[in-house]
Amino acid sequence: MKNLSQIVLFVLLLTPQISSAQYPYYFTYDDESGLPSNQVYSIVQDQKGFIWIGCDAGLYKFNGVEYKYYTCPSQTAKSVTGLTLSESGILYCYNFKSEIFYVENDSLKELTRETKSVTNLVSDKNGFIYVSHLGGISSYNEKAETWTHFSKVFGSVAEDNYSFVSKSAEVNRVGEIVFLSRNEIGRIKDNQKVSFSNSEFVDFSPATYILVPVEEKTLIFSMERNEIFEFSNNKLSVYKNEVLRVALKDKKLTKAKVLADGNLWICTYKGLICFNYHENEVTILFPNISFSDCIIDREGHYWFTTLQSGIMRLTHLDWLIWNEDSESRTIEKLTNLCSDENQIYFATSNGQIGRLNYESDSVSLFSTGFNADIQSFDLINGLVMFNINNRLFSFENDQVVEIQNDISGIKVIFQNADFSVKGTNHGIYFNDSLIYDSWTREVKVDSVNMKIWAATNNGLVCFSLKNDKLNEPTLFLSNKQVVSFDLDKKGAAYAVSFDGELFKVSAAGEMFSLIRFPQ
Repeated sequence: MKNLSQIVLFVLLLTPQISSAQYPYYFTYDDESGLPSNQVYSIVQDQKGFIWIGCDAGLYKFNGVEYKYYTCPSQTAKSVTGLTLSESGILYCYNFKSEIFYVENDSLKELTRETKSVTNLVSDKNGFIYVSHLGGISSYNEKAETWTHFSKVFGSVAEDNYSFVSKSAEVNRVGEIVFLSRNEIGRIKDNQKVSFSNSEFVDFSPATYILVPVEEKTLIFSMERNEIFEFSNNKLSVYKNEVLRVALKDKKLTKAKVLADGNLWICTYKGLICFNYHENEVTILFPNISFSDCIIDREGHYWFTTLQSGIMRLTHLDWLIWNEDSESRTIEKLTNLCSDENQIYFATSNGQIGRLNYESDSVSLFSTGFNADIQSFDLINGLVMFNINNRLFSFENDQVVEIQNDISGIKVIFQNADFSVKGTNHGIYFNDSLIYDSWTREVKVDSVNMKIWAATNNGLVCFSLKNDKLNEPTLFLSNKQVVSFDLDKKGAAYAVSFDGELFKVSAAGEMFSLIRFPQ
């Protein structure tokens, strides 16, 4: 018996452990305390100690008290992400229209670029900014103000074909940039590329992977599938780590990086994962919150940005909230609503669908099977239809049923007995045919005047419909990002642009500004 006990103890010591969910004490920065937006994408600290924030409301510098807004006259989309600091200390970032900016003399300026569909920015210690984009990876020499293009071998491709996007990692310990494209994986050092043929990712877009250097190797995480690869000694292989794979199961990833504490931090739509790869230990923090980025500042404080809850700052990871537990927080923040005569349906940020009955005031929750945000949520012919993880589903008879669909990135759906309209992150589809190629967030149909309206990153678009056929579109607010709009009973449209201006478009097509809101 003694020998058996010793064997059991030995096995337990060798078995990797996943700690139960942790809820450290934190300070909150959100829209109630002055943060311009609770939807934060990226965060860095500069050499002077300022915190820079890329969020849905734009680019801001935080001095601990106030948020200073930075905008550029040529900027055509407000949301900012991909913050990186060059070796000289200049901040670079980009927006969702792939416009690249930098801060010089405390002003935001646009960088003249030769790239499309940017996926991320990385800077090295030699003054180069590496841009991953549609068709390859390019470097910008900050001192010479020149571009060098790598892997631009795909020829002419459609801008919405993200199979041809590249993705790059942060600089590893020997100063290399590791990159991934559809047909190759490689390294760039001193602005020189060494690449290797790759067939592992031919069926999936490189944009759906996250690369992070971990000591001598680079780990490659699928953002949507429970897959991890390792690139080491110029060879690609499956990263076999059961404890990390189990921790990532059913989680959609947004970011991964090694912080100054030596741990690998992975941001997901279902909490933060801290992976101590030396001890092979995993800790999951705040499993009911969606995270986007993380840093450790010069004082050793952790800053975690979220997609719905603003920013969390932790001074000590071991200061836990004693009465916080996942069992008592089954409903996460609501992200979408729709209703019929009897019930309100809602979606949560952690992939649940809820139903509130008007008469009984009872709430029922249903799992979608995904721990991710729901991108579209519409009531169509009495059924709730929604897009999650680029798959289309309906909710009927308390069941989640997948719908055959070949269109990705759906943000909104309208459908009646005669036609369907889908707004996506790469355009508008009418009866599943692409009719307009700009990011679309809202679609409304004027059934009285037979018009289809859409809010896009290029303006407010209107199609006239006759005999189930569309006329050529009329574009209002050209080159302005329209964040929201509505129609009145007379057929007039009211639209808000990203720079805070309210416009009216009459039923006759006359457009004029009503008011400009303060920043």
